[in-house]
Amino acid sequence: MFSRCRVAFFLLLASLFALLPLGSRAQVVKAEVNVDLRRLPLEKREKMVDFQDKITQYINQNTWCENRYGTELPIRIQIFLQDISVSYEDRYSGNFLISNTTDMQFYDKRWRFNYDRFESLVFDENLNHPLTSVIGFYIYILIGGEFDKFGKFEGSPYYEKALAINHQGRFSRFIWGWDERKIVIDDILDKKNQTYREAVDLFYLGLAYVKEDYSQTLKFCKGAVDLMAKQIEANPDYELPHQFIDGHYIDMIDIFKESEKYQSVFETLIKIDPDHEEEYKKHL
Repeated sequence: MFSRCRVAFFLLLASLFALLPLGSRAQVVKAEVNVDLRRLPLEKREKMVDFQDKITQYINQNTWCENRYGTELPIRIQIFLQDISVSYEDRYSGNFLISNTTDMQFYDKRWRFNYDRFESLVFDENLNHPLTSVIGFYIYILIGGEFDKFGKFEGSPYYEKALAINHQGRFSRFIWGWDERKIVIDDILDKKNQTYREAVDLFYLGLAYVKEDYSQTLKFCKGAVDLMAKQIEANPDYELPHQFIDGHYIDMIDIFKESEKYQSVFETLIKIDPDHEEEYKKHL
């Protein structure tokens, strides 16, 4: 699997990139953006014809964080626009779907922003803009989730960046949606949901041992599944653990299917992921 291979090379990548100068170790965020303009009147479609390219360039040409591990973070964004302009300003509402293409996804239907096609999009996390701030908020959350895979709570600085953007947004002139986004980031940082982040770290730690010591892979990944089960039992409505399992259930089957010692993992997975019960039962 791609995720296993990526982390299996983790130790090698870390040692190689540790030798590079700081400026050459920037996190590579690679976004694929699709903007649907079909709900806009013709006049506004013409004004927004290059919007997709501008958003793509804004994300891909800026440095979002330093990355000690040299990994690339793929991001997929879908935007569905509607016109809500006023007499003195072009305004739009957007349904916004963003994911890391594997195990984190967020859907925001409360995006409101003003837009002038002749203005440049400025990358500054301390500058509030209803267009770029929402994008930055979710990108920092996805980066936080990616860094959590390389060490316990390593994503915290980027979650804090998202929290700071949220604070700015709640005091801006486009406050619609920021209360709901605060719930998203508060849930991630809430102590009652930290078990999920610990599980993510443990799972990827296990994957890092795939080629070195598979017994460690089994042990750590079993611990990760147990922590996921504990988190889901404590807070079944929290979406991220369910998304993580849905994104990695094939990996989990592949890890444990040959191990008689850890067959009980499939019983746990059936309880917390009934959508894939039939797949798990094949290995009991």
